[in-house]
Amino acid sequence: LQNYNQVDPQRVGAYGLSLGAYSVALLAAVDPRLKLVGLVAGAGNMPSILSYSTQRVPLKLRTERMTALNDFSVTDYENNLRTNIRFDPIYMTKNPNTKKYFMLIDTNDADVPSANQHELWEALGQPAHLDVNMTHAETIISAATIHFDEILKNIVSRF
Repeated sequence: LQNYNQVDPQRVGAYGLSLGAYSVALLAAVDPRLKLVGLVAGAGNMPSILSYSTQRVPLKLRTERMTALNDFSVTDYENNLRTNIRFDPIYMTKNPNTKKYFMLIDTNDADVPSANQHELWEALGQPAHLDVNMTHAETIISAATIHFDEILKNIVSRF
């Protein structure tokens, strides 16, 4: 983006939904060129998310891996993941600029557990946020519909 005359490098931001929000938060932790970050139903602590998510794919992978290991302790599974997953925004964020973040947090999410969304919010220094009480899919859809104007207003006001 920096190579385009139309782009002001002081006004570059990123917006992510769900796993995209995790990815954007991770990118923001290592790239100071991102001046604004919008996160929708995103979380940190991937070992915990993969251990406790009710989403179909993580649940299937967890079940298959625990069966293959003949270990049915979710705590052991999480600890094993924790030793192998080293890249996570909650661990990589150091002295965050809370003004550059805005989060839409789903307080009723089982797919990307609400506790993990809150954990990322804490790690980012408790930035401005909007809480919703929906399913994960409803939160993502609402970010593009009923909550879009509020999210956009919060993001634009930070530039």
